[in-house]
Amino acid sequence: MTSVPLNVSVEIADTQDEPVAGLPLRITSASMARWEAPDSGVTGFTDARGVAELKVPGVVERTRVKRPTNFLSSLMARAETADRVVVAVELRYLDVPWLYVYELCRFGDGTMLMRGQDVRERDSAGRFVRSVPHDDRGWRFASMGGLVLSTPGFAVRSFDLSQDRVAEGQRLSWHLKLALRRDAAPLRR
Repeated sequence: MTSVPLNVSVEIADTQDEPVAGLPLRITSASMARWEAPDSGVTGFTDARGVAELKVPGVVERTRVKRPTNFLSSLMARAETADRVVVAVELRYLDVPWLYVYELCRFGDGTMLMRGQDVRERDSAGRFVRSVPHDDRGWRFASMGGLVLSTPGFAVRSFDLSQDRVAEGQRLSWHLKLALRRDAAPLRR
């Protein structure tokens, strides 16, 4: 796989759709070596609009993906060509750093699909290698003494992956727009 420039724009709003300014974050491509290390990728802060725009080396791979459909259609549907990127964003929620990992696909007609979301906690060496287990009861955070939360802290509002049209012979660059909502802190009783 070849690394390409990935221009990432992360927009963060609160539950009232107000921008979250001054929020520190780190973005890395989960297809790069050492992506789970706390020093990989690029760091920055959201601006007054709640937006951080960073350029990271990434891998956008052409692959075959089946679109989600109803059960009957899925039996006959074939996988389609799509561009796939896996990006990770480190954010703090409840004063704890967690790594939010998103697998995103873009089909030829522009349709976007989020195939997966993973939330990772640090291990004893500081690497984000422990996936936070979740089920219909919530997310179980070992780093918080096994606390079960109904939300992992940030939810995807929208996303888009697009490619620059450039002159022949130049290296292509990709743009990823990721809009997240920061959930309110839970009430402790």
